[in-house]
Amino acid sequence: MAASTDEKIIALQEKTLFQEEAIQNLDSVIRKQYDLIDALTRRLKTLEEKLDMLQEELENQPATIVDEKPPHY
Repeated sequence: MAASTDEKIIALQEKTLFQEEAIQNLDSVIRKQYDLIDALTRRLKTLEEKLDMLQEELENQPATIVDEKPPHY
């Protein structure tokens, strides 16, 4: 027996509702991932800047006895 027009409409409405909920859930996940990626990107930039500063400080320090080769070399 073929489904009536009302049953077809109800089935389509149910599918549409399910799809809308799925899209909203996916959107929520994507937003959270974007926020996390953004925070990690900012943190990485900060760490890179600190590393650059430390490297410059090390390069500008005078050589120490630890850095010199022993006399037998």
